[in-house]
Amino acid sequence: MKSNDMATLAQIQASNPYDSTWLSANAGSGKTRVLTDRVARLLLEGVSPENILCLTYTKAAASEMQNRLFERLGKWAMLDDESLRISLTQLGIEQGLNKQTFKQARTLFARAIEVPGSLKIQTIHSFCSSLLRRFPLEAEVSPNFTEIDEWTTQALCTEILEKISTDEIGSVSLANFSKFVSDVNLIELLTDILKNRTVLSEFKSHSEIYSEFGLNSNVSFAECLDNHFDSKDLKLIKILRTAMKNGGARDKASAKKLLSIESINLEFIKTLEDILLYKGSTTKRPEYSAKTNSFASKAVLSKFLNSSIEQLNKLAERIEVFRQTRISYETSEKICALYDFSRIFLNHYTNEKLLRGWLDFDDLILKTQNLLTDPTIAAWVLYRLDGGIDHILIDEAQDTSPTQWRIIEKLSQEFYTGEGSRDKINRTLFVVGDKKQSIYSFQGADTFELNRIQKNFKKRFGEAAKPLKELSLQYSFRSSPTILKFVDSILEKPEKKQESGLESSENHISFYSKLPGRVDLWPSVEKAEQPKDTEWQSPVDMPGKEDERVRLACLIASQINTLISSQSLIPERAGNDYVMRKIRAGDFLILVQRRSVLFHEIIKACKKRGLPISGADRLKLMEEIAVKDLIALLSFLSSPQDDLSLATILKSPLFNWSEKELFDLAHDRQDRFLWEELKKRSDIFTNEYSILNNLLSSIDYLRPYELLEKILNQYNGRANLISRLGAEAEDAIDALLSLSIDYERQETPSLTGFLSWVSTSGFEVKRQLSNQKNQIRVMTIHGAKGLESPIVILPETQKRKVEVRDKILTSDKIAVWNSKRGQATRNEEEIKSKKIRALEEERNRLLYVAITRAETWFMAMSAGELDDKCWYEKIKNSLQSSQAKKQNFPTGEGLRLEEGNWSSEIEEKKCQSPRSKNGLPDWIKKTSFENEMQPRYLIPSDLGGTKTLSKGNGLSEEEAALHGSRVHKLLELLPKYSPKDWPKHSLKMLKANRLFDGPPNVENAIQEALSVLTDPRFSYIFAKDVLSEVPFSAQLPNLKNQKIYGIIDRLIVGSNNVQIIDFKTNSTVPKTADKIPLGILRQIGAYKLAVEKIFPSKEVSCYILWTAIKKLDHLEKDLLDYEDLDGS
Repeated sequence: MKSNDMATLAQIQASNPYDSTWLSANAGSGKTRVLTDRVARLLLEGVSPENILCLTYTKAAASEMQNRLFERLGKWAMLDDESLRISLTQLGIEQGLNKQTFKQARTLFARAIEVPGSLKIQTIHSFCSSLLRRFPLEAEVSPNFTEIDEWTTQALCTEILEKISTDEIGSVSLANFSKFVSDVNLIELLTDILKNRTVLSEFKSHSEIYSEFGLNSNVSFAECLDNHFDSKDLKLIKILRTAMKNGGARDKASAKKLLSIESINLEFIKTLEDILLYKGSTTKRPEYSAKTNSFASKAVLSKFLNSSIEQLNKLAERIEVFRQTRISYETSEKICALYDFSRIFLNHYTNEKLLRGWLDFDDLILKTQNLLTDPTIAAWVLYRLDGGIDHILIDEAQDTSPTQWRIIEKLSQEFYTGEGSRDKINRTLFVVGDKKQSIYSFQGADTFELNRIQKNFKKRFGEAAKPLKELSLQYSFRSSPTILKFVDSILEKPEKKQESGLESSENHISFYSKLPGRVDLWPSVEKAEQPKDTEWQSPVDMPGKEDERVRLACLIASQINTLISSQSLIPERAGNDYVMRKIRAGDFLILVQRRSVLFHEIIKACKKRGLPISGADRLKLMEEIAVKDLIALLSFLSSPQDDLSLATILKSPLFNWSEKELFDLAHDRQDRFLWEELKKRSDIFTNEYSILNNLLSSIDYLRPYELLEKILNQYNGRANLISRLGAEAEDAIDALLSLSIDYERQETPSLTGFLSWVSTSGFEVKRQLSNQKNQIRVMTIHGAKGLESPIVILPETQKRKVEVRDKILTSDKIAVWNSKRGQATRNEEEIKSKKIRALEEERNRLLYVAITRAETWFMAMSAGELDDKCWYEKIKNSLQSSQAKKQNFPTGEGLRLEEGNWSSEIEEKKCQSPRSKNGLPDWIKKTSFENEMQPRYLIPSDLGGTKTLSKGNGLSEEEAALHGSRVHKLLELLPKYSPKDWPKHSLKMLKANRLFDGPPNVENAIQEALSVLTDPRFSYIFAKDVLSEVPFSAQLPNLKNQKIYGIIDRLIVGSNNVQIIDFKTNSTVPKTADKIPLGILRQIGAYKLAVEKIFPSKEVSCYILWTAIKKLDHLEKDLLDYEDLDGS
């Protein structure tokens, strides 16, 4: 059987809706399609959409699966019988394909979208949320609870900490707790307490905690010391001290330390541990073992301590044994403090959330688990659910935590007991995942627990005579055979699979057997020596040009640039075959283990060479330049005396000042504050002063979001920031706007409150990087899960120490501190060692995920030190065993595993045929019409001529225009209201139409408009039947038949005549009509000609109402007769 037939058969078998199945799916094997196929087949079998529950790991995965399903169902609704038969056959349905089946298939799309809540394809958190909202009373939650994110949680933790510090009992617990956390970030520690709340919320007495370490809580440390040591030991120490004074420098230093021992206490033990025990371990002796016959120099031992050596050796051995007891006491005290504080903190945390109607993400899972396991209500809840869920599908099983699995076990328990309300219906469980891709242990994933759960489900379904099928998908629809051959080699060597965390009983098979592939290993870039002399102004944490990470980043960027500019070729899948095409920027996916120096240097190097790159996949919001500039502007608005913030925004892209311009403003200024100096020079810095003064006048009534919107849109802040900082800045700007909305939902909005709120939180923005934009993508391996790319670069394969970063570690019995080496008990060391082993296994799985993102070309590099366990050595060993050949790379001679034909000849042979076959038809290339540019409409300002006599009252052009707009708007809108309401409506109207802010004084416009409206001479102009703000367009011979568009302020249409009234707010008014500026006359003339075409049988007369002096001028016909209105 052909490989494509085998691959399709495996998918069809896995999507069989009649069988409960546990499916192991290799990377790129099409598990999403299997999930979609299975749901489609369930719907075809007549299963109602509301009876299907599909749980995915992320919202993006849920959205993708739902879109794929709806796309398929939508196509079925439009296909003819024969096409639909082919589509259903490809799905694996071969029997019963008749008219009735086709009719049913065509109705599935409507059924799926019309059902309340649609198909339940969601994350487990979303499902738990909906379940809790359905049973709020039973779950003891508010029916309208709000789900809070990690930043809101952190803010709440800070608030609770402040409350505890002022509480009488809580402050004592906090003070005791604080003794052990001086070197730890408190918010991170509180996050760890919340993460381990299940263990820490269980009551443990001090005696229980002490007994965990083999201690009796009724026996104090001092009593224990007295039981093990006495005055004879003190005398022995004096002898040792006296002898050491006569020795060399090291002996004298030890003698000086022994001077501090005056009694048997903690200092006594720690000093003797320092002198009598070894610090490091060797093959001959373990760490912290007794220095038998070695605690002093040979000269001191033979000359002064010969008679006391045996006693001192025994004392050293007792100190070695007692060291564990001492550590156990200290550890017990620390853990007691942890449990005491955690109990108080978690009580506060629970109560505060309850008062506010909040639930965090862990609450959703834990409360759902309690709801389904509480013996008093679980049976009732499960009974109600039993009529709603018949088929459960679990995606990414390897990333599902044990707590989440307990929920799934409860939901599915009726499937194999046969005791539910729907026991006659076939009910199935479908689980798909890949243990080799389990890389989310920090979110609770546990491969050991997953194995137990799989065995448990298999046993239960077997006992119910409903066997759980265990299937696998070996075929990859992503990678070339070369990549997969390399992956299999990595899985096998150099360690056993079980030890490496890469358990796999199946090899990987490529669906594209002819697709060429490459695996490259560049020589490692050696660690650079630290320069002795550096520039004094250089930041201490900035890597120099010779830093190995900087050099590697530059080499990567240069190689990418070379591959693109030289038009190198890469194979691309085309059906079951492939074609060769030119490499482009979007082909590159660069994966790192963490967002460290190398991550940022690669982005910087690519940008420096002008390569299209999408930037970082995750942004720390408050570190983004665009956000810093906007926050600086808000800080200035909050406190205009903040010179640093004002200087920041003037130099930012918002105003784009140079260093010299800023220096000129600040140097030798007379006023203390920069803003006062800017105000004095407002005639010079008109734009800056106008914008900032306008914003300052707005802070009392605009919310933070509205202020930001005004800055970004009205004053072109967004465009200015993006033009300087690049498109990447837009994500940060949008995130800041979203945060301002979130803030307003949670707090009473204020500018100072928002600044405080946003500055104390470590907000991060996750960016969706798509290869559709043809940009290089740089991201972490965790972030790339589920993605693929033709070329994958892995630059971080050097030595990396596995570190346990959790502050609190847990076992089945107890929570302990992550103590430093040498300060941990054997229990703690065992818990930590188990965690380290799990992390090492996960690192191997992380390498598997990185390699399997590649379609045809995988490149590995390193910068820095190597060791036997690093990825570089694993890759090197695998390539050597696969007969890889030597190859020259930018860093020197490395290894390349290459298969298939990568020559340019393939491009002509394999690309021309598809292009000629599927190329554009000739008719589409022919021009069927001339695309002529449509002439634009003229507006009155296009007619030329001046419109003013002089600058008038000293207003600038912008200020005069704003004043005119205000008066016009008031004359347009106020007549609609009663005259007594005109004063109170004036300000509202100007604010609503964004005409309130800015100089000149708004009261001037209001007074001018009201004086015109209240003048009885003009009452007929503002009558209700008079047309206001009348738009028109016309094609005028006097404009060479060009079209003109304009708006007439007032139009009075009588039975025989039409009057045009135009308002002018000029401060300088002509004494007679013949002195009216030419530009105004041309404008009114155009109005007259247009209205005459609209009303050809009526006489048209024109008037100008000068609002500043309340004068109405009638314009005689001879003033408005122009053969050429445009003056040409």
